[in-house]
Amino acid sequence: MSRSDRALDRVGAVAGIAAVILFVTAINVTPTLPSPNHGVDAIARSARDNTDGYLAAIYLGALLTGALLVFGSAIAARLRRNEPELAPRARQRP
Repeated sequence: MSRSDRALDRVGAVAGIAAVILFVTAINVTPTLPSPNHGVDAIARSARDNTDGYLAAIYLGALLTGALLVFGSAIAARLRRNEPELAPRARQRP
């Protein structure tokens, strides 16, 4: 395993841990909208009163998406390195 492979594995591991932390934080800390059986006025009031919380939830979701993309890419690269016979023929090295 080369030095760059180990670095990619570490970056993927950190991204996976960050994704879990961001997911748990987004669920437990940020506010949620009232359920649909509440009136439209109550839902609109909640959205207006908790604007900062909802924006924080969206920001955490965007960071979570980026972390999951990096984690998934690291997993795919690791699988491709370990099983090159399953890779498409055009990408296999001679």
